[in-house]
Amino acid sequence: MNQGVNGSQLLHSSSDRSTQGQQEYFYGFDGLTRLQHCFVSHQNISTIIFSLGINDLLSETITLGELQRRMEQVAELCEKKQARLFVCGITPFSGNKKATQYNLGLRREFNLWLQQRFLVNFWDFSPVIGEGEQLLPVFNSGDYLHFNAAGGLAIARSINLELLKGN
Repeated sequence: MNQGVNGSQLLHSSSDRSTQGQQEYFYGFDGLTRLQHCFVSHQNISTIIFSLGINDLLSETITLGELQRRMEQVAELCEKKQARLFVCGITPFSGNKKATQYNLGLRREFNLWLQQRFLVNFWDFSPVIGEGEQLLPVFNSGDYLHFNAAGGLAIARSINLELLKGN
């Protein structure tokens, strides 16, 4: 099952905010709420691949502590539901119009914390589709934030499928 929603955030829901922009209706609930709904609506979930946070970083108002606390809640929920959790690092986005020294630094700090916290269950796709803080040109969709289909394919091919097989 793929529960990906373009524009989603780890920390904030879009669906419960009043808005004038129709695009805001699309983005939905925050990551933890969506995951809770998935566990209710689907049976026998054994593995979660969790990839959220890049849209949060585009805001200058979040902190490393907020991201860490929410990821701990995600991890606790998966443990409670006995689902293995794989966490994806946040991919490069330097060059995007909302990239700043603050949020690029926060990306590095958060990815380092994710790597140390989740160890072998941390997947860092940055070296696959990026170099340093920026997406490789061949994988850049044009906004320096979203990778294109070729980038998605490169990421998919980099995943060791043996890790996803059950016991």
